[in-house]
Amino acid sequence: MIVYADYLYTASSLATARQAIQLWLEDGAPRTQFISFEKRKRRYDAAEKLRASLGIGGIETGDVIEAWRGTNRKEEYQEVKSGVDIVSTNHITGEKESGVSVSVGLSTVWAYGYDWAYKVSGPVVSFGSDGEPVLANVEVVSPLLPADQAIKEDWEKGESARQDKVLEELVSTTGATKEQLLYLMHNVTSL
Repeated sequence: MIVYADYLYTASSLATARQAIQLWLEDGAPRTQFISFEKRKRRYDAAEKLRASLGIGGIETGDVIEAWRGTNRKEEYQEVKSGVDIVSTNHITGEKESGVSVSVGLSTVWAYGYDWAYKVSGPVVSFGSDGEPVLANVEVVSPLLPADQAIKEDWEKGESARQDKVLEELVSTTGATKEQLLYLMHNVTSL
């Protein structure tokens, strides 16, 4: 399960995250899995330290999570709601994933330009090529929303000012964009 821990802001966790993020940026802020193992380790380390600085625990296979699903097919929502199993495709290899790929936050919906977003719940069965959780046996747990509306509403109620403050600090001290940090925070969950 995703754990939002009781969190005490510490300068040391922020400094540790800052160092790891700067190493990822020096590597060119890669998002693909087709990079050296060393670069994948640095990216994963940056993501873990960023989440730790925000008080967010990691995700593991078997955890039942609630996450966002982005799509350009409006009818997908009704299909999933009626029990149709959607299976995602790894667009790098063309192979089918073991379930439906999702994002813990809406950064992926924004980054990939999806038109629609909705929340689903289900067990994590694997991780996709970009490190995103892949869920099986999903249940719809929110209404279908235009992606821009979902993003706006999520930020308004999100993890609030504390996380925004930490992200702003990291943007100003590392040179990373907020979108890059959101990508690390929500999508890099494995090597």
